[in-house]
Amino acid sequence: MLNIAGADCVLYQGWVTTSYNGSYSDIVNLYCYSSYDFGFDLAPEATFTASEHFSSLPPENPVQGYYCNNLQYCYISYILSYPWWMADLGSSKDVSKIVVKPREDLLDFMHVEIRLGNSPNFTTNPLLAWYTGPPSHLEILVFAPSAPMTGRYLSLQSINTSVALGICSIRIIAA
Repeated sequence: MLNIAGADCVLYQGWVTTSYNGSYSDIVNLYCYSSYDFGFDLAPEATFTASEHFSSLPPENPVQGYYCNNLQYCYISYILSYPWWMADLGSSKDVSKIVVKPREDLLDFMHVEIRLGNSPNFTTNPLLAWYTGPPSHLEILVFAPSAPMTGRYLSLQSINTSVALGICSIRIIAA
């Protein structure tokens, strides 16, 4: 896991959201984020499906490139049993790591299975990683199997009942 919280911050690249109007007077919380080069991201070319979710927070939101907790850039499921999110990469791809920025204000990224394989029935695909959680403040989660894995369908699923699943950014890094 990578934790970017700390006293020192070097800004290598700035990302500006659509809500930024050029002044700092309207910004309530200003955090410093660095741009990390994890490799080629497969996520922007994928298509997405998910369990029931708020219509304004669809499953494609986390691939827009914003590292923030503003809900308009996140995917948030309804409170469900075993909520899930899935990316269809279009064809089988070699994947070296998954980088996730979970939502921080609620405990909605806990007990999550990450699977990658060639079956659209994601529960039968091999396990890439398991995360107990909860994430710490400003934590970016990096899941890397010991060797790259191959698959078309990447899924994240909470194995809890009566929970939501919240993802604010995800990158699927090619091997």
